[in-house]
Amino acid sequence: MSKNKRSSRISRIVFFVSATLLIAGLFYNQILPDMISNIIKVILVLLIIAVILIKVRKLILITLSVFMFIASGTLFYSQYSINRLISQENTEIDVITLVVLKNSPLTSIDDLKDKKIGFAQQMDTGLVKYIKTTITDEVGPYSTVSYEDDLINLAKLYDKTTDVMVLDNSLRETIIELNPDFELKTRIIATIKKVTIKDDTSIPIDTSKDPFVILISGVDSRTAGAVMDKARSDVNILMIIHPKEHKILTISIPRDTYTPLACRNGAMDKLTHSGIFGIDCTVETIEDLFGLDINFYVKVNFTAFLNIVKVLGTIEVYSQYAFKVIYYEKNITYSFIKGMNKMNAEKALVFARERHALPNGDFQRGINQQEIIKGIINKVIEPQTLLKVESLIKVASKSVVTNMPIESVMNLIQEQISNNTPWTITTSALVGKDDYQPTYSMGKNRLLYVLWPDQTALTDLKLKIDAFMNPTD
Repeated sequence: MSKNKRSSRISRIVFFVSATLLIAGLFYNQILPDMISNIIKVILVLLIIAVILIKVRKLILITLSVFMFIASGTLFYSQYSINRLISQENTEIDVITLVVLKNSPLTSIDDLKDKKIGFAQQMDTGLVKYIKTTITDEVGPYSTVSYEDDLINLAKLYDKTTDVMVLDNSLRETIIELNPDFELKTRIIATIKKVTIKDDTSIPIDTSKDPFVILISGVDSRTAGAVMDKARSDVNILMIIHPKEHKILTISIPRDTYTPLACRNGAMDKLTHSGIFGIDCTVETIEDLFGLDINFYVKVNFTAFLNIVKVLGTIEVYSQYAFKVIYYEKNITYSFIKGMNKMNAEKALVFARERHALPNGDFQRGINQQEIIKGIINKVIEPQTLLKVESLIKVASKSVVTNMPIESVMNLIQEQISNNTPWTITTSALVGKDDYQPTYSMGKNRLLYVLWPDQTALTDLKLKIDAFMNPTD
């Protein structure tokens, strides 16, 4: 066999292998609508027949093979990433730190034998038992004392009544806010993690045609860990989606909203603190507040989520006010005009975080965060964004967990690819009255800033949601 014939034969074999892989990828991938997938399959079959019957130049075969290898890899990886994203919802992690004074001789969990360890009474009894068992298995006997709240627990550490403070890491930033010298006076000698496999709490619905409700629960923290870790829910946005009408209603709920915690027998606390007891507590608390069922949640590390903007390049975001912010991490001043602003990822992060330079502070920050989400949605549904779907899914899989079934996600994606219809997005926000009240998580002896929800505004929002989900002709 001549060298040219051997080379031509190899090119044909590579072509058939790449075509087979692409067909397999089309069957495996659920992102593409059936109609588009079937059209591509027919074209591939015709190409294969043509290559069998007609002598095709080697350069054309190589070009087609390279394209099909890349396309099949994209199909397999994008579907794998979505599967990975959806499958994370069953896991939630408690992160517990063992804290000592800065000058303490204790350096690790091995040094805790015969020491006195302080716990806060708000901590789940099951979690306390797990921590005690973990320490006992490591060091043997020690003594414990239970205090009314973490602030008293910290005070007992400071006056050396106890040797170690057990602190839920989700409350660390709250402790720092109330005790600015906390990190100067203390250090961590050990971290204990408890992984919990969650039950499926989603409410099934046909997302291709029926209205449904998603809660976006975000951690906007510079010290936040993995998105599966329990943490304060700093960003709380209800997203009501009407797929047939291609309309979305978003409602921002201030993090300091003072409301009964569903998972703590109605004890009063800030909404943000519901997150330290798990995402289900946040969902149930907001369901009680608004009197509705939330079909799915999307838990987001909001800072990491903005990496999506890096993939998109820039987004267009509306600002109700003109203001300037100094980004101290890089000593850069960002200016925002009243109206539409083109933002890269860093500028979007500054815009989403800022509240001190704005009228109404945290309330306006919630509105700005809705505008960020609106800007991302508008960019994602642009046709050219399909070329970036692999990178978008890769970023999302690292910063998002959801209990939304994969079928529901696929229905939405396929519907958008098929119709490419723009969405109308309306934003609203819950308002309230400033006050200082005790909270369940920080105890009755310390008054914290809270926001009593305005009942008239809350009723109006409930009516707005009902009208949105059940429009009349």
